Amino acid sequence: MVNRDFLKKLRILFVEDEELARKQLEKVLKRLFNDVVIAKNGLEGYQKFQEYKLNDTKIDLIISDINMPQMSGLEMLEKIRVNDPDTPIIFSTARSETEYLLKAISLNVVHYALKPIDIEDMVLKIEKVCEKKFYENIIHQKTQELQEYLKIINNVASIHKMDNEGNITFANNLFLHSTAYKKEDILTKNFSDIISPDVDKKMLARIWDTISDNKTWKADLKYIDKDGHSFYIKSTIFKISGNGKEEYINIGFDSTSEVNEKREFRKKILSSMKDKNLEVAQSQNNTKQYEQLAYNLQEELKLVKQKHADLTSQINYYESELLNVDDRVAKNLKVKNTEVDMLKDTLAKNKHEKDTYTSTIRKLSEDLGNSKNQVDSLTDTVKRKDKRIEDLLGIIEIRESQLKKLDSDFQK
Repeated sequence: MVNRDFLKKLRILFVEDEELARKQLEKVLKRLFNDVVIAKNGLEGYQKFQEYKLNDTKIDLIISDINMPQMSGLEMLEKIRVNDPDTPIIFSTARSETEYLLKAISLNVVHYALKPIDIEDMVLKIEKVCEKKFYENIIHQKTQELQEYLKIINNVASIHKMDNEGNITFANNLFLHSTAYKKEDILTKNFSDIISPDVDKKMLARIWDTISDNKTWKADLKYIDKDGHSFYIKSTIFKISGNGKEEYINIGFDSTSEVNEKREFRKKILSSMKDKNLEVAQSQNNTKQYEQLAYNLQEELKLVKQKHADLTSQINYYESELLNVDDRVAKNLKVKNTEVDMLKDTLAKNKHEKDTYTSTIRKLSEDLGNSKNQVDSLTDTVKRKDKRIEDLLGIIEIRESQLKKLDSDFQK
């Protein structure tokens, strides 16, 4: 059943000379339609039809009696059909002669109802006529929407067509602007002429293999304009068939800035990774230096300990000799005591040096521990940065997948 809201929007011309029949059907019509134009005979009906037409107001359906004074329904329709072959009409009459029926058919009458009118049957006939107009209206709206979409696409997308040899047969204004060619010049070019020489020839061969196999090829493609400047278009290329010939259409969107941004982003990531690796290497180098210094100090400490042991052994020896010396060496005792005092002073100094070295070693050990902690912290930082970089690369892949899906949905 046709949409009742749609029926409300239609304008009906109802022509009937019998007052009772007119009022009965008029009530029914006004329940179906908001705008019902009433005429009492064929002449008045024709005049009102023309009046609305002159005001650029459309009559969507005519319901008319055939036998009427001044001008019959058939005569009215003949005049209307001179300039309007399409407005649908339903005739009602008390007679069913074949001549009326044949004449009505020749005037493109959609339905024919005998009086007395069966209101339910008439409503069904009206809905059936309006159903066709309803779908025609939908088609008209969809056609207008399609034209608007095509207009929008033509303004934002670069479009060109090619034949089987790759020769360009059509280019829209945006593509002409991107390539800096005039229309007559671009039509003398081949697809390979406007592709950047940086693009591998094998890639072009793969593109043609793909689209020749009735598959769609999608990717960023590097072009070159008339002046030799490169630019990128996110292209979608596919085959279309019609009128006994095959063509290939390329629809794309300028992606030069997007490609350049991706390149710069990758450069920044690589540069950041390089800096972090250098930082880690420097930290590791500093750690090795601290470890070497600690090793050297430990070796020096061993020498000091050995020297201390030697001095202690020498003192013990002298003390032993002093215990066994007799009176004859008493004269030399002061000298030996002096030497002992000197040795003690030296031992004290060595002990002080030992304590100093021990403190230094302890501090260096603490510094070494701190350095290791810093290295561990830097290593954790590098791991987090690497994880962040992997996440960013994953996001980039997801965004590219979303863009490709949007392109695919849009094409559908």
